[in-house]
Amino acid sequence: MNLIRRAVLRIQIRALEITVDGMSECLECVSDPSYTNRIIIAQINARNELRQCRKEYRELCGERGNSWMVAL
Repeated sequence: MNLIRRAVLRIQIRALEITVDGMSECLECVSDPSYTNRIIIAQINARNELRQCRKEYRELCGERGNSWMVAL
């Protein structure tokens, strides 16, 4: 069950990363200030959701998660 939940969270994380990236690209094309503000607000919400998904994923992976070891 834990493995399935981790897989679902990884898919959600990737989808949210793609969404935030697409919103950034849209900001370059939009000139209307009201649409720009809407995109920025949606981007903030997507980043908050992305942060929450990453937190849940780290909690499922354990305390250390997928950390790198420093070579001495």
